Amino acid sequence: MWGLATAPESERFASVSEDRTLRLWDARTRRELASRSFDTPLRAVAFSPDGAQLAVSLGTEENREEDKAGFIVVLDGETLEVQHGPHQVSIECDKCVLDLKWSPDGCLLAAAAADGNTYVLKAQHGYAEHCALTGHAAPVRQVDWSKDGATLQTACAGFDLLQFDVESGRPLADGERVPEEAMWSWTSPVGWPVAGVWPPFSDGVETVAVERSPGAQLLAAGDVFGRVKLLRYPAAKGAGFRIAAGHSSRTTICRWGSNGRTVFSTGDRDGAVLQWDVVAVGAILD
Repeated sequence: MWGLATAPESERFASVSEDRTLRLWDARTRRELASRSFDTPLRAVAFSPDGAQLAVSLGTEENREEDKAGFIVVLDGETLEVQHGPHQVSIECDKCVLDLKWSPDGCLLAAAAADGNTYVLKAQHGYAEHCALTGHAAPVRQVDWSKDGATLQTACAGFDLLQFDVESGRPLADGERVPEEAMWSWTSPVGWPVAGVWPPFSDGVETVAVERSPGAQLLAAGDVFGRVKLLRYPAAKGAGFRIAAGHSSRTTICRWGSNGRTVFSTGDRDGAVLQWDVVAVGAILD
């Protein structure tokens, strides 16, 4: 299981898996609200800013032709009815889309792909391609928008962190980069605000997934040992943390609930979604 997204201002969350299902859940009751089956494995999922839509990417990183890698489907965020099918969303890519994020105003959808590119789609124009952001030499695994929607930040498997001007598709030079406090979200395990998630003498494979909390005060991080870390944000090297184990395989996603007091994590081969309550933060981390 590689995909999970939380709905804004809601207790709903969605999960996708290689079992070919999209599932919508109620975090409070821990019950399934709706589900939809596909004819191919699913990789990434994202809610639109108003929670009205869900975007789902098809395929796996093995990029088998029968898995429809590179295709994206847009669905209703409550009923899971398909609004834009895989042949209606325009993306010139035959590799799996590993991450999806809507812009803060919901007008654009960013699709980070295993071919090293990030594709920006115009949601209000039938998801036609606006531009392709190039520059990575490895699969792009995380993408984040700036608060004003003018900049995209991308992180790849080669640990490169790039920023792009969305209007022109141009990569930003070091002196032009947007500071971390101007970012709408932060899910990249690369960068100075998340340096503390990496252990001393790291070989660069331990941390798989991170996300900054809605209030930008805490950081959740998942590792290859199936654990979830909680740190203060930003997390400098050597920062204190609380760690909990739960997954029997590597943790693939960490996502905060909209209330900022709940963390959801998914496991690779165990196919599990775990829900964590964040309590007594000061006593834990101070």
